[in-house]
Amino acid sequence: MTALATANVIREAMIQARQVFAEREEAIHALSVALCSGEHMIMLGRPGVAKSAIVHWMAKTLGLDYFWTLLNPDTLREDLMGPISLKSLQEDRWERNWANLAVSDIAFTDEVGKASGQVLNLLLNVMEERRFDGYDLPLHCLIGASNETLDGEVEALWDRFAIRLVLNPVQDLENFRAMLRSDVRPVQHYQISRSNLADLRATAELMAQTAPDPVIDMLVEMKSLYTTRFDAYISDRRWRRVLKVAAGNALLHGRSEIEIQDLHVARWMLWANLDKRLAHMREVYSFVSSFVEKELGDLMECQALAEELLGMAANERIRLAEAADLLMKAKTLARRVKKNLSNTGYKEQWTEILRKTEQIESMVLDDESDQEA
Repeated sequence: MTALATANVIREAMIQARQVFAEREEAIHALSVALCSGEHMIMLGRPGVAKSAIVHWMAKTLGLDYFWTLLNPDTLREDLMGPISLKSLQEDRWERNWANLAVSDIAFTDEVGKASGQVLNLLLNVMEERRFDGYDLPLHCLIGASNETLDGEVEALWDRFAIRLVLNPVQDLENFRAMLRSDVRPVQHYQISRSNLADLRATAELMAQTAPDPVIDMLVEMKSLYTTRFDAYISDRRWRRVLKVAAGNALLHGRSEIEIQDLHVARWMLWANLDKRLAHMREVYSFVSSFVEKELGDLMECQALAEELLGMAANERIRLAEAADLLMKAKTLARRVKKNLSNTGYKEQWTEILRKTEQIESMVLDDESDQEA
């Protein structure tokens, strides 16, 4: 199965999950992007807002090996990776009976900020290298959960989670009514192999490394303005991973190249700490949208204008004065489109608008010739 085919399976599961969990569209979308990019994710929120339920449902529906644990200061490495083999010790060897997180595709660590220093160091290495004691782990995504942001001694772990999301209780009363009767038990519909997951990670990494220049240019501009607007530290590693998570979003939507619209994922990645009113997080959401939606708005305006002019040109008979005005507008639109085509992440969409402007010009000129005849 190709990476795009695997991502499409995840997309189908995402659509189903949105029908199961009320008011969890963004969380399900973010988790699906994490699965497509192979990046790690943390969910923040009070107990009982379906953090673990969503992850469990997606993992089981996709046929992935899943491990869940509640961390505390007494949690040992052996609790996560499996115990040391007593038989090997008797034979003067040091071997581990690999288990739990060490043999899972998806791992969910609740109260991840409560881990001991020993377990914290293990997680940092596992999340970055997917290796432990010389053993290659099948881990695709580690999903953390916490009631608070991670700072102080666990700040490094906070940086490892590429995607960060806050979940709140269901607000809308109709959605609340549906939630009361919802059946959140997962039913396995698919079977994604570990090789499929590895291909997804490799594909997302390659897409990030070969991102189009307009996408890179926008991320550079975003970085420049972010540092002047926000008093928050964003590591170079995190900026690089914006591209990989964007690649995951592109794959999820059936594309093999990152587009500017995929940089919307940066809203999950560029906020550092929470205040009680979530002001910083909301400011970052608005900041990212101002970049991504600027070109998207221009594109949508040109698409609408092209459709309007095409409709006018389709009239069976238009006066020569109207035709001249229509032709001038089509040529002006074409120049605007060509200018955008030279520096865009939406080449297919802009090319389609250009095709329509050429069609308009052809229709108008043909109509002029008919009237002169």
